[in-house]
Amino acid sequence: MQGRWLPGGFFLEVHGSLKYPDGEDRWLEVLGYDPIKKTYVGYVFNYNGTSFIYTMTLSDRTCFENGTSYSPDGKGTKWRQIWNFAPDLMSVTGKREIEKDGTWWTEFEAKGAKTQAK
Repeated sequence: MQGRWLPGGFFLEVHGSLKYPDGEDRWLEVLGYDPIKKTYVGYVFNYNGTSFIYTMTLSDRTCFENGTSYSPDGKGTKWRQIWNFAPDLMSVTGKREIEKDGTWWTEFEAKGAKTQAK
């Protein structure tokens, strides 16, 4: 991912890509802060026509995200995720849930740790 502040310093533009064994993912993300609601807002546009809008709030070492993903035909799926960072900020755990037919179910759980780049 590569990011740069837009003129004025209120919004961050991020270009990202991931490679998988069976393909690749590329996106443009614009992040900003809503001082009235005291929350961050993100807009993501994916190369394959999907997009999503989300809000993010931070509390101590926990990040809460809530959003809606949209398929190219406009169908929306609600999701939420939480990231918990260790006190030394060297590791993180997370969980993402999506809503299907009024029921929330776990889409993924993750663990990660900072390592020295090779």
